[in-house]
This record gives sequence, C-alpha cells and structure tokens, in this order.
Amino acid sequence: MKRNLQIDASWDDEAKVWLATSADVSGLCVEAETWAGMMEEVRLILPDLMPLNGQSADGLSLTFKAESHLDVARAS
Repeated sequence: MKRNLQIDASWDDEAKVWLATSADVSGLCVEAETWAGMMEEVRLILPDLMPLNGQSADGLSLTFKAESHLDVARAS
C-alpha cells in the first residue's frame, strides 16, 4: 500500500539552496543547491527518519510542491 507524503520545497535566495520540509514528517529539513539534489537528499534521509517518527518507511510516494514569491516592479 502506498502512502503519499507531501514535501514542501522553497528556494532560499540568500543561501542559494533549496529547502525541503514536511508537515507529514517531523524533523525533515534538507538543503541542497539544486532541485534534483534536494529530491535525492530527501529520498536518502526518509528511511532513517520515518522510524524515529514511529512510522514505516515502506511504500512511500513523495509529492514535491514548490512555492515561489516574486515582487514585480511597476514600470515608471
């Protein structure tokens, strides 16, 4: 049986890294310089982190959601 976890990703422009967290997995906090690197780090850490949260790491399906904010200057 698959269990879907939502991974929330955001770009930290100051640190120049992607940050991944999840309300579904307490303690998940991953940083990576690329989107692909962030996804891989999450995939690698979840099998160790899930049991610490009293959850099984079997049958996981991950959905990555990114949010970005952009201020658009008005033309003068």
